[in-house]
Amino acid sequence: MELWRWVQASPAVHLVSRRVPTALPGFPNGLVVHDVGLARSRLRGRSEETLFVEDPVLAQRLRRGLSFAEPVGGEGGPTLIRRGLPKFFDLDVEAFANSLQATGLGDPLSQLGCFQGGVGAQNSGAEQKLRQQVADSLVQRVSDAWRAGRRILVSRLEKANGENAQVSYMSATGQWVLCSKNVSLLASAPSEVSLPQWSDHRYRFARHVAELWFDQLGRLEETGREALREALAARTLVGELVGGSGAHLVDYGALRSLRWFAVVPHDSPEACWAPSRSLAFLQGAGLPTVASEQIGPATGCGSPSELLGTLRAASEAAEAAPLAEAGEGFVLYFVSVPEGAVDLSAASTVSLWQLVCFFWCWFCRNLLLFCLNYFEFEPSMYLRSGWAS
Repeated sequence: MELWRWVQASPAVHLVSRRVPTALPGFPNGLVVHDVGLARSRLRGRSEETLFVEDPVLAQRLRRGLSFAEPVGGEGGPTLIRRGLPKFFDLDVEAFANSLQATGLGDPLSQLGCFQGGVGAQNSGAEQKLRQQVADSLVQRVSDAWRAGRRILVSRLEKANGENAQVSYMSATGQWVLCSKNVSLLASAPSEVSLPQWSDHRYRFARHVAELWFDQLGRLEETGREALREALAARTLVGELVGGSGAHLVDYGALRSLRWFAVVPHDSPEACWAPSRSLAFLQGAGLPTVASEQIGPATGCGSPSELLGTLRAASEAAEAAPLAEAGEGFVLYFVSVPEGAVDLSAASTVSLWQLVCFFWCWFCRNLLLFCLNYFEFEPSMYLRSGWAS
């Protein structure tokens, strides 16, 4: 397998392997699960974002979640058992507009009225250079699509902010591959999640994902579970584990839950399925998803002015929306049609000042609740109903 050979040869890769005992046919000596991550030594003082921008091959191959399984002492090599999304970056629309104009495709910014003196002007030199590199890379792919006569559909998905969760299915063993961003475990039933090989602290978030996944499966009909097993034998679901404790701009509730938003094929160079296809599959299977909508022209953007107008309208709408409605941000998916290639970018809906205010309020609220509980006061005596719940 070419990807596995690259993993073994690349100095940018860090491999964490765990031998898993099993008496399953075809694996008499057990198997080894390999979780692939970025070697920290490769950064050399750079951020992950900078490294991935400078090395597009690394960004394409080293996904946010990549795992293999290999039989011990048996025939056959490693098998890819899960594959996450590529790293996505904050989109600076001013930098994107500048890059479009430099290609000769875009109109002058003064004519578009687009983000002059906007986000990019507030960044440091190094940060702005990174944002311009990100914009240049996206513009290259967008302009190639336009030159080929295709259009660009833009989808906006809610940015659920929790712990990354991923699920696929290993048909050779009949087990679900249940993962946090960097760690995977194998289980065919809830009881297997508590086996000794998964008891390390390293697997704590993967165990949470596993417990919630089996709870979701239990709510489905057998036909739905079988459809998921069949589909996920060659694909990975990507979502977020939200809720419970933690400081978030969105109140996800006291109970943890899984929300899904993407399907990633194991054998395709594309980032993922187009959002419309992913969400239709997820909702058809009865799984909870994030909110989404297509923005801009229904047939897609066929010119720089249409695309920049779409991005400007999305940014202005997010900035004007109340914080409770805007949430923690959104992710933009750029889909070329009819080909269907996908690129991703993240867009923030909150300013630094809003974040400071939010965390200060969160800290004060929790400090007050701690004091009330410590001194055994009844919160309802001092707080409005619902605020302390």
